[in-house]
Amino acid sequence: MLQILLGYFFIIPVESFLLQNNSFRATFLGFYVYVSNTTTINEGQLCFHDNGYFNLSTIPAVLTLNCTLHGRYVIYYNERIAGQPNDYSTDAEINLCEVEINGCQQGFYGENCTSTCPVNCLSNPCELITGNCFQCDTGYKGPRCELDCDGGTYGQDCGNTCGSCINDTQCHHVNGSCLQGCGPGYKGDKCTEECPSGKYGINCQHDCSSTCNALHRCNRTTGECIGGCQPGWKGSFCEKKCDGGTYGQDCGNTCGSCINNTQCHHVNGSCLQGCGPGYKGDKCTEECPSGTYGNDCKHSCSVTCSVSNSCNRTTGECVGGCKPGWKGFFCKQECDGGMYGQDCGKTCGSCINNTQCHHVNGSCLQGCGPGHKGDKCTEGCSMGTYGNDCKYNCSSTCSVPRKCEKTTGECIDGCTSGWKGFLCEQICDNGMYGEDCSKTCGYCINNIQCHHINGSCLQGCGSGYLGDKCTEVTSLWATQQSCENSIYFSAGVSATIVIVGTILNLLIWKRKHQKLKNNSKNITKSHVLDKQEKTIPSTYAELGDIDKQHTYDDIHHYSEANYSK
Repeated sequence: MLQILLGYFFIIPVESFLLQNNSFRATFLGFYVYVSNTTTINEGQLCFHDNGYFNLSTIPAVLTLNCTLHGRYVIYYNERIAGQPNDYSTDAEINLCEVEINGCQQGFYGENCTSTCPVNCLSNPCELITGNCFQCDTGYKGPRCELDCDGGTYGQDCGNTCGSCINDTQCHHVNGSCLQGCGPGYKGDKCTEECPSGKYGINCQHDCSSTCNALHRCNRTTGECIGGCQPGWKGSFCEKKCDGGTYGQDCGNTCGSCINNTQCHHVNGSCLQGCGPGYKGDKCTEECPSGTYGNDCKHSCSVTCSVSNSCNRTTGECVGGCKPGWKGFFCKQECDGGMYGQDCGKTCGSCINNTQCHHVNGSCLQGCGPGHKGDKCTEGCSMGTYGNDCKYNCSSTCSVPRKCEKTTGECIDGCTSGWKGFLCEQICDNGMYGEDCSKTCGYCINNIQCHHINGSCLQGCGSGYLGDKCTEVTSLWATQQSCENSIYFSAGVSATIVIVGTILNLLIWKRKHQKLKNNSKNITKSHVLDKQEKTIPSTYAELGDIDKQHTYDDIHHYSEANYSK
């Protein structure tokens, strides 16, 4: 390795190596040339490396290299390593005849070195061809060091950062001083000195808040309290009281149940206006003791709660519901609407007139309605009884004796022969008898009612009839019938008209009879229940008696006249 010391810094534009033109050329192959400020190759800059560029036939006797570099040493170096080309010599040797190094005098550059290097080049050297500075004086930058430091930098290579100049203005590019003063939190010529404790802002002229957690200790720039605020305060400057239902250190505690959700004391959390429902104590954090509720726990729970005096501490609502017979939010309302017992969940029995039963035990205080008996009126009437409290006996004239509907007393299977009506207490109407009063009486004398059960005419038969029920025609009547076959045609027509009229009268009578019969079956329940006190009048009295005898007498006389002809 060959090192050439230039003594001081030079611009190295050209290096000329004169090689011996002899058999030692192989020793030059693969050489390196460096320019460095030290004698260490690794700290220098590579100017040229023969990395297969030359061989024995192409390597020149005189080699000129253009290396525009700056340094104190020119180093020639060669080596031999495994795997090198065959043209290389076994050993690396230096066989230089001459080395020439050309460059401009310091401070000049360009052709014939007539141009002066820029004034702000450090120590005034510059690049030989372009005139660019290798390094700038303090406070400058740019290829020719023609620019002041900016962007908040100053000093050598603009490598220093400005202090906290006011409004982030640029400090002096050389010495870093803040020409317009310091920004918040700093002081000094370069604005690098922080405000002392307890001060902040521009020129450190403001005092930190007295409510900072560390008294008068705050951010020197903004004034924000360092370490938070004293208990009860918040905000960047600890200037605001705790609110929103909080208090204490860092407003981190939650207020108790203050009345109407009012704000508690911002420091100690006490409720200044008292407690809301369900709580008591200075901070309203204590729940009401058992048996009390409401604001400041000043109300007592209802004694009709399922668990006596046990209710919701806030609302007073009974916990676990009400005692039997009571309802409502506070269990102060008796069961109603036909209900009683636990949770008013049971239905009253058939109390008379649908009156309310006892709200606790369900007893009917005024007695039972139709068809029921017992303390709660839940028992049906026994066989043979009906009505309110089952105090009435079924009619003995029911088809099945003493068997009737338990509510109304109506005979379930109808009436025994000869009786009619809702309760089978009415005998058959005039002219009718027997099962369901469906049979027509015979020709009893003077149209007297026949026996309502068997139909017998108790006072005898009318003219022309005989028998127990007066339904048999006498023999005289039969003889007269045979003699009347010779009646005139006109008399026959007249008789026919009379007969048709008679039939029509009978049909009208039959229809009225049936309608009255149906009406008797539609007697209301109220009539039935009152039947012990009054008797239902017979509507058949309005019809009057049908003069059967008169009608048959007309037929008889007509027939006699006809046969006599």
